[in-house]
Amino acid sequence: MKYRFSYFILNLASAAEEAYRNYTVDTNPPVEYLNAKLLITDDDIRGMGDDAQKFMENFQYLRVEDRPEYGMTRVNLSLSTIHVPTYVYHKTLDVLNGVQWTEALDKTFKENKENDSDLSWQYFGSAVGFMRVYPGIKWPLNNDDRIDLYDCRLQGWYIQGAAAPKNVIILLDSSGSMTGSRMIIAQSTVNKILDTLTVNDYFNIIQFDDEPRYVDSCFNRTLVAANLDNRLRLKKAIKYNETSNIANFEKALKEAFMLFSDQNKINNETCCNKAIMLVTDGAPENYEWIFNKYNWKPNSTTKRNVNVRIFPYLIGREVSDNRQLRWMAGANKGFYTHISTLADVEEHVQNYVKVLSQPLAKPSAHTHIMWTPVYADFIAPKTTEQNMRLVTSVSMPVFNTKNTSNDDYKLLGVAGTDVPIEQIYNLLPKHAIGVHGYAFAITKKGYVLFHPDFRPFENGELKTNYNSVDLTEVELTTNVSEVKILETAMVDGHHGSISMNVVKHDNFIRVAKRRYHYYYNNIAGFPFSLALVFPEKYGNFKISIPSQKQNQRGISLRNKTFRLSRWKYCENQDESNMLSMYKSIIRSRNSNKCDKDLVQLLVFDAETVVEATKRSKRDKKEAMRKGVEIVFVGTSSGFFLYEQFVDYLTDETFLSGMQDTINSPYYEQAVEVGRAKDDQRCYDMAKETYTYSVPVNTDIIKKRQVYDYMNLNITAVTVSVPIIICDNARNYIVSAVSGYQMPFHKFDELVSETFGCPDGKFCPIYNSDNSNYTVFLIDHNGIIIASSTKTTVGLFLGNTFEPIVMEKLWDMGVYKE
Repeated sequence: MKYRFSYFILNLASAAEEAYRNYTVDTNPPVEYLNAKLLITDDDIRGMGDDAQKFMENFQYLRVEDRPEYGMTRVNLSLSTIHVPTYVYHKTLDVLNGVQWTEALDKTFKENKENDSDLSWQYFGSAVGFMRVYPGIKWPLNNDDRIDLYDCRLQGWYIQGAAAPKNVIILLDSSGSMTGSRMIIAQSTVNKILDTLTVNDYFNIIQFDDEPRYVDSCFNRTLVAANLDNRLRLKKAIKYNETSNIANFEKALKEAFMLFSDQNKINNETCCNKAIMLVTDGAPENYEWIFNKYNWKPNSTTKRNVNVRIFPYLIGREVSDNRQLRWMAGANKGFYTHISTLADVEEHVQNYVKVLSQPLAKPSAHTHIMWTPVYADFIAPKTTEQNMRLVTSVSMPVFNTKNTSNDDYKLLGVAGTDVPIEQIYNLLPKHAIGVHGYAFAITKKGYVLFHPDFRPFENGELKTNYNSVDLTEVELTTNVSEVKILETAMVDGHHGSISMNVVKHDNFIRVAKRRYHYYYNNIAGFPFSLALVFPEKYGNFKISIPSQKQNQRGISLRNKTFRLSRWKYCENQDESNMLSMYKSIIRSRNSNKCDKDLVQLLVFDAETVVEATKRSKRDKKEAMRKGVEIVFVGTSSGFFLYEQFVDYLTDETFLSGMQDTINSPYYEQAVEVGRAKDDQRCYDMAKETYTYSVPVNTDIIKKRQVYDYMNLNITAVTVSVPIIICDNARNYIVSAVSGYQMPFHKFDELVSETFGCPDGKFCPIYNSDNSNYTVFLIDHNGIIIASSTKTTVGLFLGNTFEPIVMEKLWDMGVYKE
């Protein structure tokens, strides 16, 4: 996978540099181009009638279609379109010329797409602000204000691709002359600088008047990681900055250089980029002696070797003398910027990135390929919990290479492509990981890339720090120090194993404490580490297919209702529908492009299950009489066979959730109950481990209140049982789970019959009109699945009006806290 995406991005960056080498700047370029914010599609003109033609005269038309690999965004695969930030005029010469020479990238975009049909967004972000994105789209408005706030140069993929990781110290002038509007502009400038930092960077802010002071005393004399929490914390700190006295630049600069020196001693390494951002309304002199002492080291060519780059930001409109700040920038290989008003902040703050990119233009560093942490796809429709698409991006810088004899290469922009996290996750052999097993990956900073307990949303909204979630926040163990040991080993790129007691949960409702074995390793060529996690005793045994069954051709499933898990049985398997997918797997089963063991098990399961589930019309009639709506079997090979007895299921979402047999709730719960009886004989386990479950009223349980009740008319009860294979030594393996589903009212009738009186009349103990008794039928997690008071169904027993009952069950050892 690494080499595939590295090839695509190198191909794109090389094409961009070649396109610019072959381009001659046009002083009068065409002004019309496919501006993604000035396009109309069929969605816009539908229903406009006679006004449609008039509308199309003022806007360019773009034909689009839905594509699943782009999060169902409507796209045009034949071309790319251009996005320009709101505060950049879309017809400047720089933009128009950039649009012209990057047209040549369409050929490379399409070639990459032809080589990989699953390839997601490809793009080129220009240093002048525009972005060319393929395939072509009409730009969405992904914010509540309906204002386009997007600037490619401020995105993580652009900043990380343009420059190596950096250590940044911001010196904020807090002297009396900065009072009023200048401090407002300065604070906005500092905030925007912080927005350009990534999780790979470190920083701190020092305010100074006659003495330097760290804006947050908790971070004195240290550089902190530029994660979102730290950046928000220091943004809040500078809000309360007071101005007074006269600025002492000498002390401020010395403090910054001493901090860099201390960090070098602590880390025993030198960061690729170090920068001091000096935010002030002017300096009285250039402080050459300070730079000469702390920052300049002569080299063999008599040129200055600058250790820290200086980036002065001159604040305010009425400033007459900028010579000293310009000299500081030039002498220390930085860049001078004048921020006159708040309007200048958005456009000019990120100019420093172009300077920091210059070391990467050298031939020895010209394969600077960067992967970002996880983030929400901005281009896809507005990010909600329902259509969320998390991605990581691969990017690298593009330089002006026209004059190869000149060491001062100019950054043209950054080329990139998105890699959906789901696409990475789907490469894992889920069938081999097994039920209750899982995998996760983290970045070199310990932040989660994917994890089953990674929950980026809260109350339907994306969390502010969703892309900087630490491993300790999602791995719930009885010993946090063990998780830190695991995290450190993974961050350092080591491989090994560790065992821990882990608390697993279903949205914090159904809880199980298990011992897990973790096997971790660095993913070669990626800034990520992967861990495979298995329950204790998992993987000790496997199903051995009888030799006479190993060469079977596969049973016909033409008239069967079934589903296959979305696993990679074979490369390029046909997934247009389930029958076509099964047939394509069978045809390719002996190919080297198939997982032969998995396919062989699938073929065996399909034949075995179909033969074993044949039933008479009498059986079906009896099942329907009792209210059964659907019967099913799910196997460890991902085969799910079902028979539906009604046109519409009470639980309308049941079949749509069957994307993965072994990770479905019915399968996991049946196996979990089976494990709880591990000390029994296999025969007893198979006979006694029926699992009954109802949907859990999550909102009520979390609020620990009983004020809203489940609609039992649309509630179904799922019954499941593990199919267990045993050997002579009492070892066992769960090969499949079978079950059925019925509406709650039918299940309630069965419960009533169970508590029936000898004369066949309704037993008063389960009569809701009898106030002397309340009867609960609860599952192994304390969830009420039937009750004489129907209002408590789907609740945790401890959250009802009878919490003392749960406490007694704890005391008796039936449940554990």
